[in-house]
Amino acid sequence: GAACVEATDEGVPEHEVALHSTQAMIREIAKISPDIELMDTWTWFQSGINTDGAHNPVTTRKIEKGDILSLNCFPMIAGYYTALERTLFFDSCSDDSIKIWEANCE
Repeated sequence: GAACVEATDEGVPEHEVALHSTQAMIREIAKISPDIELMDTWTWFQSGINTDGAHNPVTTRKIEKGDILSLNCFPMIAGYYTALERTLFFDSCSDDSIKIWEANCE
């Protein structure tokens, strides 16, 4: 997750964030388990309108200020994976989005 946040900036395409995150996970898995098979670790990262579905494909869309972001990291070790899924906003969150969030929390 931290690698996604690290790579996120205005004008950066979704696929570059996803690649950075996936590479960071694979490197860390290889470092802590040097004799393990490296397979099926990936990241889905969507921004703006591309977050309108549960797991939309990664695209070349560039991140814009105020975008809602969907971060999904799936590291796999020895055939088992876990999922880190988070919703974020880039730079700021609109008042409408805050109202929706507050309604969900009630």
